[in-house]
Amino acid sequence: MKYTLQSLALASVASARVLHTRQSSCCFGINVSGDGVEGGSLGQISDGQNRFGPGQSGASYCINNGQITDKNGRGCVITGPTDQFQCDQGASPTEGFSITSSGQVEFNGDDQFYACPSDDNGNYNIYTKPVENMPKCVKVSLSSADGTCAAPSSAPASSAPPATTAVSVSTATQAPSLSVSVSTEQCQPSTVVKTVTQQNNVTVTLPPVTEQVIQKTTVEQPTTIEQPTTVQQRPVTETKSVQQPPVTEFVTEQVTTSVAKPTVSQAPVTETKVSSVQQPSATPSGTGNCPRDLPNMDSYLKPRLIIPVDSNNPDTAYGTQYNAYIGNGNSTIFDFDVPQSYKGKQCELVFTFPTQSQLETSFVSESGNGGVEFKQLKEAADEKTTFNTQPGVTKNFGEKGVSTGNAYSITTGDCAVGQTISYELTATGDKTIEFFQDYNPCSIGLWVIAN
Repeated sequence: MKYTLQSLALASVASARVLHTRQSSCCFGINVSGDGVEGGSLGQISDGQNRFGPGQSGASYCINNGQITDKNGRGCVITGPTDQFQCDQGASPTEGFSITSSGQVEFNGDDQFYACPSDDNGNYNIYTKPVENMPKCVKVSLSSADGTCAAPSSAPASSAPPATTAVSVSTATQAPSLSVSVSTEQCQPSTVVKTVTQQNNVTVTLPPVTEQVIQKTTVEQPTTIEQPTTVQQRPVTETKSVQQPPVTEFVTEQVTTSVAKPTVSQAPVTETKVSSVQQPSATPSGTGNCPRDLPNMDSYLKPRLIIPVDSNNPDTAYGTQYNAYIGNGNSTIFDFDVPQSYKGKQCELVFTFPTQSQLETSFVSESGNGGVEFKQLKEAADEKTTFNTQPGVTKNFGEKGVSTGNAYSITTGDCAVGQTISYELTATGDKTIEFFQDYNPCSIGLWVIAN
């Protein structure tokens, strides 16, 4: 028997509530709040460090696929080992950031951050964990202050219809079906929850009787839609979630690669040295707060690569790192690119080694007895360099009995313009040193200064 659909009267009532989760790309300011600190905006100092305190004007940030950059395009990273939140020129942003629907900034799903004093004037740096030996750190929360990341306080008064809605009417040999196609064209992905209630009054003529069929359909479907996407809904109740896979990337300054810290053996390495430990006759003058101040940026070089090598894992390449590891079988190589502008100048190799209390944003640890041997290598190392493949030594400048709170002038000579020069630091005895190379006051690490 053939069923003929004579007429279709469609009455539909639809309501939709849009739940604004954070867009995958948006820009915003950051508010800081917590016990023991006066709430306010997170700002920046000139080198990209995020700073909170009196006189700091609010900085602007953008998040894209879990990675944050500042308004100057600097990648925002979580630096090791202190886990400080800062933005560095040339750095690849750390992934794992998100902003919740309530506006809370999270890192790897955790909304807990820490503010630790950078000075005695009420200024704080931001970290993801408390900093060792800094008892004045306090727990804080970060939230989006404004910008395109801000969510409305309540649902919109009237719901916006989907970009395209099509209803088809046809003659069929079975019960009529309703096909609804929804497409969206948005500049960014969003999460949408639609609740659609449809009541279809269908009159069907059947010989020899006529009956009226009432069909009621409720569809509730939270769906993550990424443009361009077309979702077709059938008249059933179902729940489906489509989520975009995460994208990952991590560095500091000119560095573009992050690799895990080299394995440190607990057994000390005993080496026989022909040179004796030499203490410098005097510590170069600084401001009184630092062992030695760096000159203006045009007159000194920071290392382009910092490459640890490990005699306990001689075939492992650790790539470039934030930290230098010296002792327990570890040595660290520093690469410097000498520019043509240094032609005719004298280049001084300097090692600055302040105490932890003198550092504003960095980290240092020191233990054991012995010294540090400073060497120049025959050629430049690279990110694939291992203990077994490291270049040979062309000059050995001997040992220095280094200790924190001092600066050391290692050697001075004509600047090797247009070349990449590699220096290696190796511990003697059972000396172990680890530090985060940083030019912020007080500067710590190995530098080339042009005079």
